[in-house]
Formats: sequence, structure tokens, C-alpha cells
Amino acid sequence: LMSVSPELTELQSGIIRHYMTHEKLDMGLLAMIRYLVASEEGYKFCVNMNTGLLKMAGGMTDEELKALKENPENAPLEEFQKALLLFVLKVVKTPEEVTENDVESLRQLGWSDKDIFEAAFHGTSMIGASKLYKAFVKEEGGSRYGLFQNTLLKGIALSLPGINTAFKGLDMVISHSEVFLRQPGRASLLGSI
Repeated sequence: LMSVSPELTELQSGIIRHYMTHEKLDMGLLAMIRYLVASEEGYKFCVNMNTGLLKMAGGMTDEELKALKENPENAPLEEFQKALLLFVLKVVKTPEEVTENDVESLRQLGWSDKDIFEAAFHGTSMIGASKLYKAFVKEEGGSRYGLFQNTLLKGIALSLPGINTAFKGLDMVISHSEVFLRQPGRASLLGSI
């Protein structure tokens, strides 16, 4: 979807690269953040993508994912990671209730202000992505299509070199972008990346 704007696609791919190489926010924690926020938002594309990621890379079962969604305190994370996960969910659901004590508690667990902000940014970014996806990707008769005709594979391919190397052995590229095939009158979903 974002390939309609090569400039924003490039910025998004830079953000993705940043998180994929983050020194403290590991991919399992980030995938759980995306999974839970996307579930809350009804963002099916991202729920499905992160379900697959958590199963393949994280070894989670359907039962564990269900338990995670029902109660994020069941997250199979170390306590300091779980605290950050729950904080991000608080930021997403009830931002006005975030307190100085919340942030200080995370600092005491070893998180820097940068880590805390970047985790919160990652979670809240899912809301915007969800809204854009719902607005510009439509489902009809069991198939999906994009409302923009000028989304090109070339724009994405140029913007995402090396993205799929973070999960060695997985044939998966992680992005909020999708590739659309141009057709007269509308663009059809060709694949997701």
C-alpha cells in the first residue's frame, strides 16, 4: 500500500530496519506488540502476518496466541520485556492514564527513555497503519484489491534491500507494505511484504 508514495515507503523501510536491528527491543517482543495492537484494531492483515511470525520464529502455538490475546500478562517473555509490552498496551488503549511512575518503573527494569519511547512508537504506529489499510485496501468476493492504481513492485523492491535477512532461514519479508498488480480500474493484491 505504501508504495504509492516512494518517499514514505523509503522512510518506512528505514523505520523497519531500525527496529530489526534494535539492540534491546527484540523481534519477539515487537511481534507481540504488533499482534496485540493489530488484534485490538481489527487489522487482519497484520494479525495474520504476526501470527505467522510468532509461530514460525517464536515457536508459539495457537493456544499460546489465544492466551496472549485474552491476557497479555500471559506473554512468554522475561519480566522486564513483559512490563514494557503491558506499558505499550496502556499507551495504546488509555494514553491519558500513563504516569511518571509507569516510566520510572520501566527505567528501574533497565529500559532507557529511548527504548520506552521507541516501543510506544512501534505500538501506536500500528493504529495509523490499520486505518490506512482499512481505507485503501478493500475485500470483495474473497479477494483483496487496492484503491490506488500506481502502486508498483519496483518502488518497494528499491526501498527494501536486505530487509528479509533479520530472520535467517525464514522466507519472509516484514513490512506494512503490500505489492499490487495494476489492472484497469483498480489494483489487485499481488502479494504482501
